[in-house]
Amino acid sequence: MSTEVTGVAPLDRPPGAPLEPASAAPPAGDGSADPTAEKAELLRAAWTSVGELFFGQEMHDRFHHAAEQAGVPHPGALKALMGLDPDVPRSMRSLADEMRCDASYITNLVDSLEALGYVERRVSPVDRRVKLVHLTPGGRAAQQAARAVITTPPKALDRLTVAEARTLARLLAKVV
Repeated sequence: MSTEVTGVAPLDRPPGAPLEPASAAPPAGDGSADPTAEKAELLRAAWTSVGELFFGQEMHDRFHHAAEQAGVPHPGALKALMGLDPDVPRSMRSLADEMRCDASYITNLVDSLEALGYVERRVSPVDRRVKLVHLTPGGRAAQQAARAVITTPPKALDRLTVAEARTLARLLAKVV
């Protein structure tokens, strides 16, 4: 999947080619490029590349593999599992809101997680109408198994030098 951003070199550049604005020459006039426009172009190009990594086949396969490693039936169940905090139970409604899906879908997901022994549903002590989803020790272990798969860097990052990997890690830590 390659996307061209206006004013930015095509993203189907050779592996390792620098990410640069399509026009490095300053505009006619005062002889200086608009740093705000250049920054916007570079950020869009960089973000497009991140999207290509994230939405590419390798990551698609990785999410399915992570679901398998966690023992859940599909990535939707994995997303619900990964959205649970071991120390803070979640309401079914908050899970549905976060995942932007219908409450009945969350019920099905939680049913599958409960059948696996990964979660327990309990009535809220504050409001008996609310069901809270509690992560079990088995659920924590499944999260860890999935996280080990998900956090393995994509193969495309193997092209980076140690210095480039250090810079990438520093820059991403700055914006996350």
